[in-house]
Amino acid sequence: MFSKETAYKFEYTNHSKEKKSEYEIVNHILTFNCRFNQQYIVNVEEYPNDVYVVKFHLKNHTLSENKYSLTTNLNDMGRVVATCLTIMLWFLTEKNPKASFGFIGANSIDEKGTSKRFKIYERLMSNIFSPLKFAHYIFLKNNAYLLLNREKYSTPTELEKGLEKITQMFQSLYEI
Repeated sequence: MFSKETAYKFEYTNHSKEKKSEYEIVNHILTFNCRFNQQYIVNVEEYPNDVYVVKFHLKNHTLSENKYSLTTNLNDMGRVVATCLTIMLWFLTEKNPKASFGFIGANSIDEKGTSKRFKIYERLMSNIFSPLKFAHYIFLKNNAYLLLNREKYSTPTELEKGLEKITQMFQSLYEI
């Protein structure tokens, strides 16, 4: 399902900074058009400790508070997700080789428990990001996934401290 060849060409459009609590967050905006001439917006939120959280939605859903939970019915998920994975790899190779990544597999509007999206993303992450290069952490209660870059956290103690620091940051920011 994933290959760079199936990904759409994306464009980095801009970034902005905001202060949340005591943390400065940079929001990187990227866009791409799918084969149905629909535009997607990819928000890559850059947090302290080299953590990048990837979120995407159809541009037509921008004003909806449920934009990350809405389905498109375009049957193009493979290429859309491949594009988001390519964006993650671009951040890793072009922006920050010590980048760690996180995401939430948002539930569809009527879905409860572990989302179908999360299950797909989880499978992809374990196949694309080697456990030799990234430590994988799953938070099923929140449908959240965290990939800690072993280049930044090279020892088990550093991984443990990094995980604790990042978890505390997200708990304080989002009350999870």
